[in-house]
Parts: sequence; structure tokens; C-alpha cells
Amino acid sequence: MTKLKSTSTILFVILFFKVYGQNFERTYTGQWAMTFWKFEFRDDGTYKRTSTGHYGNPTFEGQYNIYNDTIELEGGYESSSGTLNKYYLISSYHSKFTTKKQGRIIDLTNLYEYYNNNYNYPSQKNKIVKVVLTDSLNNFIKSFTSYVPVDHSSSRYQIDLSWCVEFYNFPPNLRGAHFEEPDKLDKTDGLFKNNIFNTNLMLSEYTYVDSSIAEIEPLSMKLEYFKDSKKVKKITDSQNGSIFEFDYGLYGSIKSIIHYNNDGNLVSKLNILD
Repeated sequence: MTKLKSTSTILFVILFFKVYGQNFERTYTGQWAMTFWKFEFRDDGTYKRTSTGHYGNPTFEGQYNIYNDTIELEGGYESSSGTLNKYYLISSYHSKFTTKKQGRIIDLTNLYEYYNNNYNYPSQKNKIVKVVLTDSLNNFIKSFTSYVPVDHSSSRYQIDLSWCVEFYNFPPNLRGAHFEEPDKLDKTDGLFKNNIFNTNLMLSEYTYVDSSIAEIEPLSMKLEYFKDSKKVKKITDSQNGSIFEFDYGLYGSIKSIIHYNNDGNLVSKLNILD
């Protein structure tokens, strides 16, 4: 009996810290449907959501818990006409209106996002995509759901190289690298001279496809673009000879990344599915 009680106490303590030990003091704002929205999360485990505009100025309050990267509201949202919901994803900063120190939350019901600042930027709505990783024999390795912001003007989402590195860690070994679009770099005879450093502080070079490339040293990752385009065609890792080739959808969003070893044999493939 004593042993069972002790085990139960330990389990309670673990759950308590997992759920309640992660509260924070943050404010998130956004704007959609001609309404400004404001979320205030307090470190005592309570929240308040206010609004002004088309949806009026009601105030909703309650308690919240955090489970890993998800906020769960404990009541207070039921009469909000769907503008406030039970679950919110705490997401990384990769967004048009956020910085690395800010981040965003995504409503997992209506898919609007809100930003950790007081500027009331227009809230982008997110698209849910499925990401699947397979091996050389097309056998399943893992899959997960990804939330990608949809552009207001085009009603399309855009998954680029920096997104794949930040959220999918694919290609690997590029986490923390600084990417510049080709039209922002000085180029001479098709060769971009700008020095880019990855997390290992090794020099990377951006190049055009079909350009004459010579005497590039030191070199870790070589990025080649489709000519006159911002789309990466191929990345070569000079340390181990592996190659990553990119395939794009109709509107220029990455659809798949194929990984080959230095012998040209397929290693794995990342597929992004609607």
C-alpha cells in the first residue's frame, strides 16, 4: 500500500510540472473579419481574450494549460461564436509578421494565427498539410501535420527551403543557416559571391544552374537555383557528397525533396501533401 501511494505521488508531481509548470506571461494580437483580437496569457494560469470591431467588444476569460506546444483553454470560449476555441498551437517565428523572439499561436479550429506583439497585424489563415518521410524502398519512416500560412492576396501557401529546414529539419545540417534570396546577392558571371555561414561556421556559396563554377573554397553546402528564379534546384554537401534535389508544385511551393548519397543511390524522400 505504501509503495502504491508513493508511486501515485511521484506520478502526480510529474504531471503537475508537465501541465502547469509551463505557464507564461504573453500577449498575442491579430486582425481578421474587420476585428482586432487580443489574447493575454498570465503566468498564474489565467487568460483573457478581448476584441474591438465587427464582432463587438466582449471579454472572455478563463484558465489555460500548456501541453508541450499546445495551449488548452479550460472554458470561457463556448459563447464566442467560434472566434475563440479550445486549442492553440504555439508555433515558431517563421511568419511574415513575427520575429525570432516573438512567435505566434494558431487557432486549431478556425486556423487563424496571432502574433506575440501589440501591433494587430492582419492574421494569416493556415493550411494544414501532411508531411511524409520515406526511405530508399519507399517504406514509411514517419509523418506529421504542418500548419502553413496562406497568403492573403493569392490565397496560396508557400513552402520554401528555409521553411523545410526550420520546421522539418530537411535537408539536415542546415538548421541555423542564413538564407538570402538570389536577387538580393551580388552576382558575377552567374556566381554569387556573398558568404553565407551555417551553424558549423563553414562557408556556403549560392550559384546559378549552368553557371561556370571554379575555385570555390572552402565549401560545405552548394545551393544551385533554377536560372532566373528564386527556387532552389539542388543542394550538394561537399563533406559527404550527398545531394538533395527539389521538386515544385504548380505555384512554386516545394512538393518534395529527394536525398541521394555520394554514389547516386536514393536515401530518403520528403513528400509534402495537400
